Amino acid sequence: MKVIADTGFLSSLAKIDRLELITEFFDTDEFSVPTQVIDELKDSKIYEIISRQISRENSEGIIRTEIIEIDYSQLGYSRERYGKGEIACIELSEDKDILLIDDRDAKKLAKEEGKNCYDLPTFLLSCKKKGILNSEQLEHVIDNLENEDSYHFTDEIEERLIS
Repeated sequence: MKVIADTGFLSSLAKIDRLELITEFFDTDEFSVPTQVIDELKDSKIYEIISRQISRENSEGIIRTEIIEIDYSQLGYSRERYGKGEIACIELSEDKDILLIDDRDAKKLAKEEGKNCYDLPTFLLSCKKKGILNSEQLEHVIDNLENEDSYHFTDEIEERLIS
C-alpha cells in the first residue's frame, strides 16, 4: 500500500507544520507525491518547507517524489476539470493505495475510479479515532488551518472533530 498526497492536502498540513500526521497515521516512514504536485508548489511560500522533507540520495525525508508520465489522450475523463497534480495522483494510485485529496470534484472522480480517498476533515477525524490527536489538539489544528491556510470547516464537521 502506498500513500499519495495531492497538492491541497500536502499544502494544508505543511503550512501548519504537521506533515508527520500522515506518516504517523498510516504507520509508514514516507508517503508519495507525484512530481506534478511538487511543480505546482514550486512558486509557493511553503515550497521550502516541503522541499526539506523530500527524500534524496544524501538526506532522509518523509516525502518520496515519483515521476509519472501521463498520456492525456488515454484518460477516461476530461483533464480540463482537474489540475495536473490531481490527475497525477489519481493515475499514480492503484487498488490498495490511499489517496489524500481535498478537491471535491477530483475526490469524486477518484472514488468513481475505485480509489480509496481521504479529504482533510476525514483524515483528521480518523486521526482522532486512532488516538493520534485528541479534541484539544484537533481544536489547535483546526485553528491553525483556518489562520494559516484559510481552510474552512463547516460547523457540523468542526463539532464532530472537537467533541
